[in-house]
Amino acid sequence: MSRIPMALLLAIWLPLSAAASAPSDALVALLDGIEQSPTAEQLTALGEGVEAALMAVASDGEMPRSRRGRALTSLAFFPTTEVRSFLDGQLADGDNNGLLRRKAAYALGAGFGAKAVAVLAKALDDDDVQLRIATATALGLVEADEAREALTTRRGKETEDAVKTALDSALGVVE
Repeated sequence: MSRIPMALLLAIWLPLSAAASAPSDALVALLDGIEQSPTAEQLTALGEGVEAALMAVASDGEMPRSRRGRALTSLAFFPTTEVRSFLDGQLADGDNNGLLRRKAAYALGAGFGAKAVAVLAKALDDDDVQLRIATATALGLVEADEAREALTTRRGKETEDAVKTALDSALGVVE
């Protein structure tokens, strides 16, 4: 194949692939809801490529953080390897906004369960108190011995009362 046809092919393919992950007006409208986050049914009704569009929204620094956070939370409905890798990166990125890291933690717990325990357990040691609280809550969603062990281990060394309360709640401890 000569260079000219390949260049032409790339010129056609690149905009099409970008458009496939661009958020539609319908997706943006769902993510702008104030009272409720989109449901799995609403998101899947939008068709193929929703998870790519959600990741595009979540990554777009020009979008409002509330919309980006809802996009991250919504990724829990798409438990693919690509989404998991994306969420792991969002959670691990210490330069990322705290709200976005907390939403990534939730999506990992809700969407990936026991498969996400290792990355969530690591986040329990983060300096950000709010992230530790969100991560404890996310691990509380996971019905696995590994999640309970991570929560119990963190409970034994946690110094912040608010985090201790979240850990106790995730562990089902009633006082």
